[in-house]
Amino acid sequence: MKTLDLHNVLHKDVERKVLKFINWEEPPYKIITGKSSYMRQMVTKLLRENEFHWIDENFANYGCLVVLESNFP
Repeated sequence: MKTLDLHNVLHKDVERKVLKFINWEEPPYKIITGKSSYMRQMVTKLLRENEFHWIDENFANYGCLVVLESNFP
């Protein structure tokens, strides 16, 4: 599964990197936000605006989002 790892990415660069990734890759894929709640908020905002749906990788790992199809019901 394709993965975008946002560790060591500056907050000012997150939007550009995420938009480039979600516009070129086909879901499903992972976006690793790490433990930063601000980073997670930025990513989920972008996913929501672009009509993607996501889940946490597992119940114990909130630092990794698995993005599903954009037309998921």
